[in-house]
Amino acid sequence: LRSDLRLLLPLVKELQPDVLHGWQDASAAACSIAGTAASVGRIILSARNMSPATRRDKALVLNESLFRAMAAKDNVMISANSRIAADDYAKWLGCEKERIDVIPNAIDMSRYPALPKTTENPRSDRPLHIGGVFRLAINKRPLLWLRTIHALRHEQKIDLQPFLFGSGPLAHEVEMEAEALGLTDLILRSGVVDPAELYGELDMMLLMSQVEGLPNVLIEAQAMGKPVAACDVGGVREAVKRGGKGAGLILEPNVSASEAAAQIAHWLPSAHAAPPYLIQQHISSTFDPKLLADRTLQTYRGFKVAPS
Repeated sequence: LRSDLRLLLPLVKELQPDVLHGWQDASAAACSIAGTAASVGRIILSARNMSPATRRDKALVLNESLFRAMAAKDNVMISANSRIAADDYAKWLGCEKERIDVIPNAIDMSRYPALPKTTENPRSDRPLHIGGVFRLAINKRPLLWLRTIHALRHEQKIDLQPFLFGSGPLAHEVEMEAEALGLTDLILRSGVVDPAELYGELDMMLLMSQVEGLPNVLIEAQAMGKPVAACDVGGVREAVKRGGKGAGLILEPNVSASEAAAQIAHWLPSAHAAPPYLIQQHISSTFDPKLLADRTLQTYRGFKVAPS
């Protein structure tokens, strides 16, 4: 921390802020020391998706004593973007869950088309477009995703077209597995960032990670009015529409490809019957930038945010 503090502490003393906000663990640790040394009135420490202990960060886990001391101070508040992350930090620090505020992510809905308020979800005669948007890495389980697509096609007899957007260290394994499963029509693309290009042609989005924080791809897909299915890990439940028309499908964390395919096939008719605008409406209200701003300002002023 010394190198960070040599730069940060003089700056804090010069600016004399009312609030000092450290984002994520390393900068939060430095800010907690600098803010205390400079007698800053309010210090906010933003957590990551998982505590250093959970993600096995050997360097940052050494800051446990520092964060425990800061969590005990009245002018310090720790915040996280999901309840599950907040609870994980509370467990790591041995403090009450209420000691950590939850301030969810926000989404800029101006990047997404406004969907008409119609009760109908237009269908086409083309194959079902199922998409995945994730890094091709072990914790995202891309091979399980491919096997689930295979099971949907061959066990559940669903006429589908798979799309996979992403890149990463398992790219070669993904290509080999797709070939071995006979998924020769898999469309694999990388470098796509425009929401309309990612989600616009999809009929549903499937995420089968074994580790997640608050998955932005689920929020984005639903902002496009697309139904989503995902494994119950991390903050997935907090990102997915849980009830009513257009509710997403929550799969068991260690679900097999066959089990996932059977559940998806059972869920699809209701998912497709839901008006897309209801899914989008859930996202625009739950992840509203104004809500993020209001909750952040409450935290800066020293008030507890409303429970999520």
